[in-house]
Amino acid sequence: MSLRDRQALCPAGQTSTQCSRLEEVTCKVYYRFEWNHERCGACPLRTRCVGRSQVHRTLLVGEYHEWLQARRRAMARPDFNMRRHPRNGIEESMSELNRGYGFGRSRYRGLAKTAADFSLLA
Repeated sequence: MSLRDRQALCPAGQTSTQCSRLEEVTCKVYYRFEWNHERCGACPLRTRCVGRSQVHRTLLVGEYHEWLQARRRAMARPDFNMRRHPRNGIEESMSELNRGYGFGRSRYRGLAKTAADFSLLA
């Protein structure tokens, strides 16, 4: 799938015939890919792609679909967890400070008062 080229492939290898850019009121952007019913009608993989009440295949993906898939591939690599390992200790320490000592929120506004509040907690 390539949102840049506005094309997607179905499991049978057919290229989409239409791509629509949809923008919601909340500013979320989606792309709807469609394949015409002539291609889907005689396809041996039709039952995998198209529901009984559908005439043709449609696919709705978010604007960041390609980025998300690339990130998931990167997370599946073995070196990802090794690079992420130091973060686990930091997250644990921050969680302990927040839950045990109240470091999550300050009762005061301003940098000076907040720093004084946290120094009294420690």
